[in-house]
Amino acid sequence: MLQTKIDVKAATSAARTYAKDLLDWTTPRIEEVERESYNGHDAWAITLSNSNEPILGFHLSSPYKRFFVDAETGEVLGVVIRETADR
Repeated sequence: MLQTKIDVKAATSAARTYAKDLLDWTTPRIEEVERESYNGHDAWAITLSNSNEPILGFHLSSPYKRFFVDAETGEVLGVVIRETADR
């Protein structure tokens, strides 16, 4: 197994904190966690969604976002919208 400085728990925490600060999400929910390369960096790819809290009585769907966290430093390298498959 590949040794890294940042484990999945630390990477997930960094992504959730970033989502709260950047997107003003109150309760980011973890949907997927993967390891992959991002712009030449070994990274954790963490997909988050916002909690499905009602707004004015309506439950609005929340887009999924993928946060790429550097596996060595814990720095959030980028955020992209996670496309979902149509059924």
